[in-house]
Amino acid sequence: MTACVIYSIPAYAFANLGSLDYFKIEKGRIDAIDGNAWLGLNVEKLSSDSHQFPRNLGRFEISYCNITTETVPIGLLYNMKNLTSAVLRVG
Repeated sequence: MTACVIYSIPAYAFANLGSLDYFKIEKGRIDAIDGNAWLGLNVEKLSSDSHQFPRNLGRFEISYCNITTETVPIGLLYNMKNLTSAVLRVG
């Protein structure tokens, strides 16, 4: 997601996406994030049988996004047990 104004990310907001190799929110603004927003979403290195990307990432990223609360909820990524890398870059 790029340059979006997000007023609130509720619990289970991305649960229907299942497993992803890469998840990114870039630029824009997030006003509120529920601590369970990413429950049900699994970001992990997917096997080459699952997709045809040139490399597996297992990456979660929020970059240059203004989080107006200036904090993220405790345990936001606790449920992503197979996550390889996470980036939180403010700006």
